[in-house]
Amino acid sequence: MRKGQIKLLEKAEKEGFTEEQLAVLRGNQMLYTLDYYYFLLKRGVSASASVINAIIKAGEGWGMHSFGFQLMECGYSLEDILTYIEKSKKLLLNHNYFYEEIMTGKSKNETDVSLRKSYAETLIQIPELLSCHDQYITRAVEFAINSRISVKDFIEEFFPKEEDSWKVFRNGNYKDSQYTALLSFWRNHIPHLSDLLLPNDNSLFYEQKEVALEDQMKLFMEAWKALNHVTGKEHFIKIKDCPMYYRSIDINKSAVNIYLASSSYTNINKGEFHFDVPEVSMKLVIFHSGGYYYKGFKDRLFPLSLKKLSSIWNDYGNLGKQVVTFILGHAMEKLNALVMKDILRTFEKDNFMLLPIRLIDCRDSYNYNHLLQKRWVAADKINWSRTDVNLAYLVIKSLPYLGREIDKKRLLQTKDASLLDVVDSSFWKRRWNNECISTFLGCFIAGGISDVPEDGDLDNVRITANDYIKMAHEMHQKVKLGFRSWKKLKDAHDKISKKYKNRLHRVHVPKNSKFNHLRELLPESYEWIRTGSRLRMEGIEMGHCVNSYWQYINQDTCAIYSFTAGEKRYTAEFRVGSNGKYTVRQIQSKYDRGCPASVRKQVGKLIS
Repeated sequence: MRKGQIKLLEKAEKEGFTEEQLAVLRGNQMLYTLDYYYFLLKRGVSASASVINAIIKAGEGWGMHSFGFQLMECGYSLEDILTYIEKSKKLLLNHNYFYEEIMTGKSKNETDVSLRKSYAETLIQIPELLSCHDQYITRAVEFAINSRISVKDFIEEFFPKEEDSWKVFRNGNYKDSQYTALLSFWRNHIPHLSDLLLPNDNSLFYEQKEVALEDQMKLFMEAWKALNHVTGKEHFIKIKDCPMYYRSIDINKSAVNIYLASSSYTNINKGEFHFDVPEVSMKLVIFHSGGYYYKGFKDRLFPLSLKKLSSIWNDYGNLGKQVVTFILGHAMEKLNALVMKDILRTFEKDNFMLLPIRLIDCRDSYNYNHLLQKRWVAADKINWSRTDVNLAYLVIKSLPYLGREIDKKRLLQTKDASLLDVVDSSFWKRRWNNECISTFLGCFIAGGISDVPEDGDLDNVRITANDYIKMAHEMHQKVKLGFRSWKKLKDAHDKISKKYKNRLHRVHVPKNSKFNHLRELLPESYEWIRTGSRLRMEGIEMGHCVNSYWQYINQDTCAIYSFTAGEKRYTAEFRVGSNGKYTVRQIQSKYDRGCPASVRKQVGKLIS
């Protein structure tokens, strides 16, 4: 007896197999056959030794034991199993595979089982249809069975005019004809699939690359060809700050799978734009039944939200925009959600969406008012269909920060779309936080200041207003909006700053901070503030509110430095821009009096 067989018997004995079942395992069969039988019994499929031996005998010499066992697991009778094994023996190898796949697919009820038999029996009579790429046909058939489509309707869809279609297949254009038929099938049954595919594309595993700055890239390609011609060698060129995007689409029986990737640079190699290892990737699963998910940690599926779609829309060029358009169109039909038309218009207008609502929760919603007034208590304060939905959402989220009714009324009445200029990727890529609200309200307050100070600009006013709101929230104080002069705003900021300066916060700069390289660029005399006590002391000594930036430091959003230029001491805030480069957000001397342009220019040169 073989070693593998002995181990199998030992496991079976421990698990209490009957003597009859053990006798089968002692038989002189292929080890994989016995192994399959063992796991079949372990999964609770009851079968006598005589039934098992009959299946083994029927499949002997043809390798069809597993097919018979699978049929048994699906609930077929022994008579049916033996019949189908004999039919399978008579088929060509690739047809045989197709037949077995259809017959052994999982079924939810008797209707599905009956459909499977009908499909298997009918389709194997059309060898031309099965001559290539039968895995794709299998996917379409599985979808048709799950959707309760009769085999008659399925055939008519593939062969609208039977005579003409058969001629095409028999003329030898199997692959092209089959692709055309399958794509036509999927286009008919998957809403808005055409938003993803090129009009003339006939691929079922669809891949596409897109290069940003397309006109400039054409010039690069011509230069590359000229360089190769002059040198007599084929060169590899890497172009920085020129994003490249990648997308692939795979359709199976239950879902459309979309894979997105991007790279911050483009390669030219072997006469084409070459996509290297992606820096960002996203996997989406759009179920035919109307489920919308993305794959996260350990490939777990998480519900796709409108807010999440903003990352797809912005991070993957035109390819990402096409994906979002497809998803919204698909959801509109599958979820009976006419609101998706409004949502698409918002994406086209604002280029983002802040609503943290799952697509599935938009079911049966016909406009923004209908969707949002049943979701939030405070939503009835706004006519969502007559204002920008992103602006309205920021207003609703900001109301708890305000104490006076006059300020709430003032905010609710705003229609100023320029307030959305402050919205960036941090608003939809990270969890909603205090910074988003303070940035928005800071912009709102700054817009009402009529006398911008001579030694500052509008950005400085926004930063001051932002800091005022942030400190007020942390001190559990309500915010006022009705500032009309710079002096009143500065007084409110300084008043709360005095109370805030003495607070000690726990500051922890991440070990792998994105600002580690900044330390190498700046002189040693520039002090990187990395502790709570040092941050508090800087605020006290300089008379400003840098102590309120502790959360930004912990989140690795900014780096705070203290330095001297000439005879004056300054505090600087550094951030990372959208292009990945370091930027100077602000430089303040004592009491928030800013810095000369020469100092800002000097620091800018150090980090460039």
